[in-house]
Amino acid sequence: GGLQRIAELDAACTRLGMRTIANIVQTAANGRLFQTNDPNLLDMMKRLWRHSVVTAYCANEIAVMLCEPRPDAFYLAGLFHDIGKIALLEIVSGAKDGPVGELRGSPGLLEDVLTNFHCMVGMHVVQKWALPNEFRLTTYFHDRAASVPVESWSRPVHIVSLANLVAKACGFSMKEEEERFSLLGHPSAGYLNMTDIKLANLRVTVEEKFESLLESFE
Repeated sequence: GGLQRIAELDAACTRLGMRTIANIVQTAANGRLFQTNDPNLLDMMKRLWRHSVVTAYCANEIAVMLCEPRPDAFYLAGLFHDIGKIALLEIVSGAKDGPVGELRGSPGLLEDVLTNFHCMVGMHVVQKWALPNEFRLTTYFHDRAASVPVESWSRPVHIVSLANLVAKACGFSMKEEEERFSLLGHPSAGYLNMTDIKLANLRVTVEEKFESLLESFE
């Protein structure tokens, strides 16, 4: 957007800013992690990719609203928050037989495994990648932000937790059916003192812009 038409790459980069460009590059680069050759898991991986990108955007926007000094770090935290699900889906995809391989034909059981174990697996992945401690916290605690044992860790976890819920409320979920949530009633919204107006504006932005944006990445 702007008063003048953007026709050159350097002008576009100036308009976007280096942080936005870095986020776009990270999103495009990490898109390869969400690819699979297993036709049974293809749709699930696509939904996970879309959910992760929207969560990343929401985490960045919430961090900006709260005047966090490094909102781009929250973008990455949102992008990686479900990395454990990718690892688990890769394990299932590579198993040709046995109990693990049978999960491909049992969507309900596979969903239970992803729900119950992705946070622990995700934490081990980000540890293996030697990412900063805050990524380990947001990956492990984003589904249960109220359980964070140290108060100084709580704020980044609540930001990613709320971003995760906003993405789901906007229809970018792992589930095929629509999920309904009370965003303002979520503990993370209360912890961060988010108002209904701020949450509504964030939802409007996501619902208006992200369908076409995600198509450009796919």
